[in-house]
Amino acid sequence: MGNLLPTPAEPLRLALIGAGNRAQVTYQPLWEALRPWCRPSAVCDPVKENSDNLAAALGVPAYTDIRQLVRDRPMEAALVVTPVPSHHSISVFLSSNGIPNHTETTWASMVCQAKEMLVVARQNNVIVRVAENFFRMPIDRFAQTVRDQATWAASAVSPPTPTTRATTTTRAGSPLPNAIRNGCSASNTR
Repeated sequence: MGNLLPTPAEPLRLALIGAGNRAQVTYQPLWEALRPWCRPSAVCDPVKENSDNLAAALGVPAYTDIRQLVRDRPMEAALVVTPVPSHHSISVFLSSNGIPNHTETTWASMVCQAKEMLVVARQNNVIVRVAENFFRMPIDRFAQTVRDQATWAASAVSPPTPTTRATTTTRAGSPLPNAIRNGCSASNTR
């Protein structure tokens, strides 16, 4: 049947930020299948052993310092797969350096942090996104199974549409305010 997704002339070069369990168990096995669309260009994790091991498995450079990764810039964008409390600071740092970033679940610890992630992305004209992992949650898999059953077609009731979190994409540009570097600004905490 062939590939249904358009294939770019060159795959997107992605830095994988975070080399812990999710990066090793979920993402490492996927890279080969994703090769037509994106390829890893670096791995960054403050735990040297994690960074070195995953980078060696993927055949890319290992970093333990995100500042050095950004200075070297082997990537066009970044995939952030780190603990939730770090998502805000990492996304803000990447966006303030003009690097589009995609964060794997949950986007931020507080709504005001998520709002600031959007503000910084807009100010620096970069794309920022979040991917919630509903397909891995047992209740969501169950709901998808129910939704997909042929009994819906025979029913007079319309099937529910799948609920998905919106993927946020933003663009625009200017410098990073001090309040954003420090967490939540007063205007966003009300």
